[in-house]
Amino acid sequence: MQDPTITYFVTSAHRKWLVHSENHCYGPFGSYSEALSHAIEEAEAAETFGFASAVLACRASGGAYEVRWRSGFGQYGIPLRLV
Repeated sequence: MQDPTITYFVTSAHRKWLVHSENHCYGPFGSYSEALSHAIEEAEAAETFGFASAVLACRASGGAYEVRWRSGFGQYGIPLRLV
């Protein structure tokens, strides 16, 4: 059975950066790199509790999300399919 996955989304709103996951919203952060770092820290913490995790970021309004970090997908990794 595959471990549950928690996905963290880094987005911008009103010139501030936010991190969304499940029913949580973190931030606002002053920069993209600060928000991304926080999302990765949260994802790594989730991994210690047995969750697979991924961080997806959207740098432009209306742009596509890109996988910026992932864990818990095994030695060779399983590609994430975003629909």
